[in-house]
Amino acid sequence: MNDEELKALVREIQQGDTNLLGVRYMQLVEELWPRLNSFLRGRFFDLSDADYGDVTEASITKIIMKLPRYKAIARSLNSWCFEIAKNTMLDLLKSRAKRLTVVWPIEKIQKLVEAGSDDSNCEKNLFLLDQLDNVLAHLGEECRLIITLRFWSKYNRKEIADELGITVSAVREKQEKCFEKARKLFDKLNDE
Repeated sequence: MNDEELKALVREIQQGDTNLLGVRYMQLVEELWPRLNSFLRGRFFDLSDADYGDVTEASITKIIMKLPRYKAIARSLNSWCFEIAKNTMLDLLKSRAKRLTVVWPIEKIQKLVEAGSDDSNCEKNLFLLDQLDNVLAHLGEECRLIITLRFWSKYNRKEIADELGITVSAVREKQEKCFEKARKLFDKLNDE
């Protein structure tokens, strides 16, 4: 289905022909699912297939709920849908950042531990893993989110700025402050 056909489908749904509404919604879901899933996989990395599926499904649900308010004149359907999908994924990442267990660094450290050549390396790596987990648990939500987007989702500063709705220089300043807080917490943990 091309973009014009998709817009026509949305117009039909918005006009509310009750005889065909269920069929039209199913056509919309069938068309949006692969687009949104592909978009999410291209923007957010290292998630499970279940996560991509859950976020795609939640995004489509939100799109259907908001469809009566969509105005084709204001913006394209694709960008509107992608914006909803992006925000749904960010909501997931924010909720995970609140209870983050350092997924990306943990995997790296676990590989080091498994491949460790002697017991002292394994102990050092496990100690570091515990400290990383503690540091992230003590950072504020914004710092956890910035660090999560930067290192877990591998976003650059421009992408983080776009996601958070702030400037690149604000991201740089916040990131530096977050790293400084993390360093201080790390040092404090080492002193204890």
